[in-house]
Amino acid sequence: GDIVKTIIESFYTGKLHVTSENIKFMYEFAKVHCVHWLTSHTLKLFEDMVPEHFVDILEFGTMLECKKIKDLCIDKFDHALLTSLLDSDRVNSILTLSVPAIKVLLGADSLNLQEANVFDLVRRWFEFDRENRSETLEELMFRRRLTRS
Repeated sequence: GDIVKTIIESFYTGKLHVTSENIKFMYEFAKVHCVHWLTSHTLKLFEDMVPEHFVDILEFGTMLECKKIKDLCIDKFDHALLTSLLDSDRVNSILTLSVPAIKVLLGADSLNLQEANVFDLVRRWFEFDRENRSETLEELMFRRRLTRS
């Protein structure tokens, strides 16, 4: 209801109020109703939000099976973002990634991380919930191709 109202109001005001709280609903509405300008607009906003809301956006893209959103996250995910996530009060967010989302992240050919960083991420992710992730660990460790540095 509020999303439709916000979109209709934007026709009259020329301003669209998109927040981190309503962007997912805006995107889903745009995709379902083929509102291409809104899809494009929300994708640009997602891109700007990735550093601050990486985990949430990656989970959302994974849930929707939306390649564009997943690619936005992967393109922005580098050593600096990983370090900021692991060394901050947001560390739990990266460690709570769902199994499908971490598979998306680690399976990306364009992932811009050294293997040592990938290994550390997988190790810390596994340790965070060892009991429920033991069956996934081996697959994740071999999901990344080893590269020569």
